[in-house]
Amino acid sequence: MYMILKPLIALVAWTAFSVVAAEQCATPPKLRRVQVNTEVKHIDLGVSGGSGPSIAANGTDFFLMQFAIDLPEPVYDGWNITLRFDKTIFMIQNLEADLIEHNADNTTLIFGPKEWNQDLKPGFQWQAWQGSCAGSPLHVLESYLSYDPTALPPSRPPPRPLHMEPPGVTVHLPVEGEKFNLAKSLQFSMLFYEAQRSGRMPSNKRVSWRFDSGLDDGKDVGLDLTGGYHDAGDHIKFIFPGAAATTLLAWGGLAFEEGYKGAKEMGNLLDCVKWSTDYLMKLHTGKDEMYVQISDKPTDHFVFVRPEDMTKTRRSYKVTCANPGSQPVLESAAALAASHLLFKAHVGEGGGEDAFDRIPDYDETYVASLLQHAEELFDFAVRCPGHYVEDGKVPADCCYGGGPWGDEEAWAALWLFKATGKDAYLAHAKATYHTCCSPYKQRDPFNAYTQFGWDNKEAGVNLLLYQLTQEEPYAYALKSHLNGWVDGDPIARTPAGLSYVSQWGSLRVAANQAFLALLAAEEGLRSEDYRSYAKSQIYYILGDCCRNTTTGEVMKTYQMGFGPVHPRNPHHRATACDLQGECECSDRGSYHILYGAIVGGPREDDSHHDKCPDFIT
Repeated sequence: MYMILKPLIALVAWTAFSVVAAEQCATPPKLRRVQVNTEVKHIDLGVSGGSGPSIAANGTDFFLMQFAIDLPEPVYDGWNITLRFDKTIFMIQNLEADLIEHNADNTTLIFGPKEWNQDLKPGFQWQAWQGSCAGSPLHVLESYLSYDPTALPPSRPPPRPLHMEPPGVTVHLPVEGEKFNLAKSLQFSMLFYEAQRSGRMPSNKRVSWRFDSGLDDGKDVGLDLTGGYHDAGDHIKFIFPGAAATTLLAWGGLAFEEGYKGAKEMGNLLDCVKWSTDYLMKLHTGKDEMYVQISDKPTDHFVFVRPEDMTKTRRSYKVTCANPGSQPVLESAAALAASHLLFKAHVGEGGGEDAFDRIPDYDETYVASLLQHAEELFDFAVRCPGHYVEDGKVPADCCYGGGPWGDEEAWAALWLFKATGKDAYLAHAKATYHTCCSPYKQRDPFNAYTQFGWDNKEAGVNLLLYQLTQEEPYAYALKSHLNGWVDGDPIARTPAGLSYVSQWGSLRVAANQAFLALLAAEEGLRSEDYRSYAKSQIYYILGDCCRNTTTGEVMKTYQMGFGPVHPRNPHHRATACDLQGECECSDRGSYHILYGAIVGGPREDDSHHDKCPDFIT
């Protein structure tokens, strides 16, 4: 059972990561006030200190605010929330509302719905609001919800006929006694990455509705920068999170080789990783320069078309010693070093009709080039440190801005030590560890329990250090991190069992932790508990989330194409457009099935919005 579960956990973690759009990366919302040509109803939400919004200060000028709305009836076709504060508000954010009006001194603010939540049901709960203000304490003097009680439910067009393209894989029978066909899920996960490809499609492509795209990438700088993967459901090529996904894919292939071979997917995994590593090496255009992003939010995110129809020249962004960018460069070094190990393990295994029927074409020269680029990129990043948004002026702050890069530096050094055996890399990682990844370092109060993911490798660094040294302090740090998730304290579970931190990419976060837990179990750390936790999180995604409590029947899965009932409306441009380029982002069903994709995920009560405009879930 665990033979295939292990690589599936590794792959699902980063499948989920790739399909979740980053914050603020969506089509522009329609902002409007509730019309007052009818009787507008107001619900008083109260004031601070009573039954109204509760506010917690974080420092002198940052705040978190929460409140609930007891709706007596459904709300249709729009609403507004008005908040009046006793101090000037400099910034305020909420994932479910947009600021549409404010007074001159920013003490009274009016919010409207996102595109996907024009309607509200009784029992609706708000996610936390956060912002900054002119000092503390901050108080709400007045708050109310306004809506039109005479508005009627929207008339829904009929669901769009679903194009049932064959998935392009030979699905294997499930293991006897296992509730889910894990080999099938693993195979579908690989298909998701193929649907994300940019550049010239290969002759052996398996996703029939994807064609050449981004063929002019790099034209603005006189280079060929075609290839790589699109991020989430969009067109921008972000190298920092893309390289992070590559590192983890390679790690999964190294750690769980038997499972990939059992599912007959090792060739497809190598093909998937090579599509990325080819691109990362292509982006490393000089000893001290690397292109780390193609296009930007204004150019691509406000255009909802197929990737094939994005034909205008897109801007290429690079980092150099004069404009440094440590995060994507270090993560690329880690990705290439980990991939070097993966490809080295399978040189000469091409051919045959079984596990390696689609193995990519590469040789020992290619394997060596991966390591050469990895070492050069690490050297470049260490000699020329800097934040790639603030110092490198790369416009990734909309979506993948990134924090400090000490964890990426230790992470890359450890992968290079594994690839080269050079003690200098291990020493570098240990020296960096105490400022980036030790449980005793001063943590950001907003991030006391860090989430292992594209921007934070702290837990991964502790795991690698323990694997390499077997020293107890690293095991302690790793267990301190994982126990908070596995034991449900302080990281709580939804009623159906998902570890839940935020509505933003809730499945991706849980899957990443499951991956870490399984690797830690392989090292003998709380093996039974950690394996059980990892299995529970992946099974939640595959259908344990949504079983009929009486019959036990799976009612829904969060992996597209995996079960009879799965999400049909991902926020994904290529999927929402037909072959003629007609696109519709709605809740009528996409034109194509995005096999293997894991959507953003549910709320903390296990409810889920399957609506294309909702780029969070």
